[in-house]
Amino acid sequence: MLGWTRQGVSTNKRQDKILSNDIWNNLKTGLLKTTEEVCGTTRPHRWRRETWWWNEDVDKAITTKRQAFKAWKTGKGTRAEYDAAKRTARHLVHHVRYEADKVVYQNIDPKSSEVFRLANQMRKENADVVGDKPVKNDAGEMSMSVDSKQKAWLEHYERLLNVEFDWDPDHLSDEPPVEGPSNPITIDMVKKAISQMKSGKAAGPSGIVVEMIKAAGDTGASMIHDLTDAIIRDGKVPSDWEQSFIVCLYKGKGDALDRGNYRGLKLTEQVMKVLERIVDSLIRQVVSIDEFQFGFVPGRGTTDAIFVVRQLQEKYLAANKRLYMAFVDLEKAFDRVPRKVIWWALRKLGVEEWTVRLVQGMYANARSQVRVGDGYSEELEVKVGVHQELRRVPLCCKKWVHKKCSGLKRLTKDSDFKCSRCQGTARPIDGRPQSEVQVGSDKLDVVASFCYLGDMLSAAGGCDLATTTRVKTAWKKFKELLPILLSRHLSYKTRGHVYSTCVRSAMLHASETWPLTKFRTRQGHN
Repeated sequence: MLGWTRQGVSTNKRQDKILSNDIWNNLKTGLLKTTEEVCGTTRPHRWRRETWWWNEDVDKAITTKRQAFKAWKTGKGTRAEYDAAKRTARHLVHHVRYEADKVVYQNIDPKSSEVFRLANQMRKENADVVGDKPVKNDAGEMSMSVDSKQKAWLEHYERLLNVEFDWDPDHLSDEPPVEGPSNPITIDMVKKAISQMKSGKAAGPSGIVVEMIKAAGDTGASMIHDLTDAIIRDGKVPSDWEQSFIVCLYKGKGDALDRGNYRGLKLTEQVMKVLERIVDSLIRQVVSIDEFQFGFVPGRGTTDAIFVVRQLQEKYLAANKRLYMAFVDLEKAFDRVPRKVIWWALRKLGVEEWTVRLVQGMYANARSQVRVGDGYSEELEVKVGVHQELRRVPLCCKKWVHKKCSGLKRLTKDSDFKCSRCQGTARPIDGRPQSEVQVGSDKLDVVASFCYLGDMLSAAGGCDLATTTRVKTAWKKFKELLPILLSRHLSYKTRGHVYSTCVRSAMLHASETWPLTKFRTRQGHN
């Protein structure tokens, strides 16, 4: 792919005299220019209309039907004429859509992922909330215009990303920095980080995507290696990396007018994510993770956590003992964690100071713009919270909270985090009803069931509620993909692959942890 060289970067001189901005600008210009020459450019993406199959014959038939309806209602025509026109239009629409779908499906390669992109597009077209819908601002008023939407979202993220919880810095002990020379970042570490990057991810403000970085090969990896050395030396990232975009995605539940029911995704530079992966691997060598941590840990996932909970239920049920489970949700924990706590947690866990300064450089002068439609809001400073991509930093904070807090009251007060939702599920084996649980001065409501990591836990134990919920979820997925699964233009093998990947996987989520009975097994097969 590359038709460019490391212009401006001397291979005969020491690289410590070159600024990170110069290396970054050379890398960015080369990637974008070469990609434009090879691949060309496209317009911003537009979702196809629901009537993408429409043609002149359909337009004439629909017009005739409307005219017949109007004539029938005004007394200038008969009901039979309208019924005939409606029947003709319906048959023509069915035929045209059938032929249009045939053309689309015949061009799909069964071995490619194109059929899944089509299924994803179909799901988005059937979604209840699409596009940039109006939202309510801080005053509770509807934001209809683009400017008012941008202002409403700007107010929301100004409050979310720049307001810390009330906390006392005196709670933090004095932790001396761990000084020492910086470990050399090798070219192999850069290549490994690039290979671990997932393709198909959205670009940051510069427009560089992962595919460009991978196509750059050894030349691109060498330039990123030089850039990494310059950043470690200067303790500052390129100025372009300070900028990011925020995209608001509806969570699929709750009031669509409430901004709190949207998930903000921050689009940062893909090259910076390469550096973040390298930093993550360096911190991983220092921080030890206990067996109770499942998030951000390779080899552990939601199934392991669900299995632990279900094993506890079964063992307490066998011993005829009462089991209490409390589910705590820390409100906006990663979005509002103070930066001083991040630096303190890194030093507390023995991370060397040069790594701490490198992480601090990634957060210095951070700015974001909210994308609304094709436009962007005004810039806002981001002074609180952590990046979504730097996984090991929030893990350090979680490890600190785990060490420092031993109870619900200390968790929400001593650690300066706010508890937004705290629910407990109690399983009364002896059948006695219980409406609440007292934990110190806090009262927790007892619920009969709770959705934990996508799996329904019942106060009575067992997996009856979980299997019923997963079957309903599978039917929902099946209905979303009905046009593809019932299409005669696709082979049985392709449709079966879509069914296994999208429907069956949704039904069997966490099924490894279920103590199934014969009745529930038959229910899943039916």
